[in-house]
Amino acid sequence: MGRRGGRRCDNCEFALPEGARASRRFCSGACRAEQWRKLRRSREVYAAAVAELAVLGIGRGPSAGELRAQRPKARCPVCGQWWWVGLRKRADAVYCSPRCRTAAWRERTGQVPAWLAELRARARP
Repeated sequence: MGRRGGRRCDNCEFALPEGARASRRFCSGACRAEQWRKLRRSREVYAAAVAELAVLGIGRGPSAGELRAQRPKARCPVCGQWWWVGLRKRADAVYCSPRCRTAAWRERTGQVPAWLAELRARARP
């Protein structure tokens, strides 16, 4: 082991029992429960502080709708579907889905799938 004295409990820093499995982090169930309560309390304190700041109007960022309105939209050259650039997709994405990307490649190579031919026929007046 890298530390002198063997592995230690994450909560009380006492030595873990000899021969404990590699994934063991606490010396007892009581230490595990105490650590969990500490973590839960720290999360509750953080949530309360964020809520208090929101009431005061401090630290409030833009809403999801405001962020979406600021993002540019892109249109798929295969099916014509619109999507928000950079939201669940790469910012430089050209196609809306892997299906459209594959269809475009097949069209470029001369292997046009039937569904794409139908879609193109319906789109053209």
